[in-house]
Amino acid sequence: MWGVYPSSSSSNTDEEVLSDFTHRLRTTVSRVHYSKRGEPLFVRHTPSSKRTKGGGGDRTDPTEQIKTIHINPFYQGKIKGKNVVVVDDCTSYGVSFGVAAALLGRHR
Repeated sequence: MWGVYPSSSSSNTDEEVLSDFTHRLRTTVSRVHYSKRGEPLFVRHTPSSKRTKGGGGDRTDPTEQIKTIHINPFYQGKIKGKNVVVVDDCTSYGVSFGVAAALLGRHR
């Protein structure tokens, strides 16, 4: 399964440039069809603070990320036992991937 970690102000429409790239990559190199276009794996229910370009905040603290994102209910029961590829546009301190791993770990 493939999933994109959403931007800090994601509209959850699965139309971000990275989402489009990931869907194209997934369908080109993989026969896995668990991901559905228009149904992002992660849903951001509240915008998170921008922590880049002088936005401030502790970039190693996952608290706000955990409070503003969840697994899309569409995938409830569909990701158990699956391998998940998470794509993000940037990795600095690994907070996004830590949060993603924690959320996905709940659905094992």
